[in-house]
Amino acid sequence: MTTPEPQPGFSAVPADKALFEGLDEAVFTCRLAPEAINLAELREAFSKVAWFAVRADGTIKGYALNDEATLSHHVHFDLSQDEEDEAKRVVINYSLHKNAQLAKAREKPEGQTDKEPITSSVIAQRIGQYLTDPHKSFGGVLSVTMILARKTWEPTIPLPFQAPGAFGQVPGAPQVSGVDFSFGDTTQQPIYRAFLSTYPDEVIVRFIVAFSASFDEKLNGAMFTETTRHLPLFVKPASGAPTSA
Repeated sequence: MTTPEPQPGFSAVPADKALFEGLDEAVFTCRLAPEAINLAELREAFSKVAWFAVRADGTIKGYALNDEATLSHHVHFDLSQDEEDEAKRVVINYSLHKNAQLAKAREKPEGQTDKEPITSSVIAQRIGQYLTDPHKSFGGVLSVTMILARKTWEPTIPLPFQAPGAFGQVPGAPQVSGVDFSFGDTTQQPIYRAFLSTYPDEVIVRFIVAFSASFDEKLNGAMFTETTRHLPLFVKPASGAPTSA
């Protein structure tokens, strides 16, 4: 899979470790035709993986452990079949998360002591082994949440600002500290929706963007690359903040 080219007019945001630490969550959601995936074999394989469960309805749900390649992040993976969809398409949610909730994850859960875990750097490739075309790129959406330090990053729109109209007369000096964007034309750029908010110590960026990728060893990196590709629309290095080499 090739790395997407930056959009015209967008400057590069350094994809360094500090910026990666700001990635709170990135979720790749896609729908596959049933014939595009060997469901029975995939379910059988993940029923033998620690921290995964295969339910009676065939749903797969669980997570992979972080490792040296994914640093402070780990992967969640869930798969279900949309029974209300006439085509019975398979819905996959593949997501990168920060590791706060995995403090105790090294101890295998009760009833799974005979199972081996899978790590976050290899799980996408494992999923790809059960696709009828392991090299195929699937289209979907990428939903991202970034939480960035205010001392390092600042919004490209001056926030907060005084609330306009009658609301600005409300006692307490209300200010607008966040803005919600909807993009009516996605033919020129792939963002559907975005949200930018500020707090005293943080800038939070959320957006949903069209995204295509293969389930292989490059998926985690591609998700982060796509995230950093769109950040300059919403944030910029704060004045006086150190820059990455």
